[in-house]
Amino acid sequence: MNYSLSNTGLRISSGNHTHMSDDLFAIVKRLGLPQRDYAIFGSGPLIVRNVIPFTNDLDIICRNEAWEIVLAAGQSRFLPEYDTTIVSMQNDAITFGTAW
Repeated sequence: MNYSLSNTGLRISSGNHTHMSDDLFAIVKRLGLPQRDYAIFGSGPLIVRNVIPFTNDLDIICRNEAWEIVLAAGQSRFLPEYDTTIVSMQNDAITFGTAW
C-alpha cells in the first residue's frame, strides 16, 4: 500500500485500487475551521506516516471558534460513557469532539 499527501488530501493506493480520503479532507476544509482551533488525531497522523493502513475516517479535536462552527454545521450527540459531546458527519466518517 502506498500513501501520499497532497494539498487536496491523502491518497492511498493498493494494487489496482486507489482509495481517496480527499472528500473527507475537503469537507473539513469547506467548514473553514481556524487552523489554531483544531487538530486531526487518532489514525489520521499514523496513516500519513505509513504506520497503519488507511481506515477511511477522521477524528478531529476542536476548541473555541472551530467547535462553534462544527456545532452549527452538524448534529451534536452526547456520549454518556465518555461524558463528552461529539458531532459526526458523513455517516460517522468524520467525528469532531472537544476531548480526546
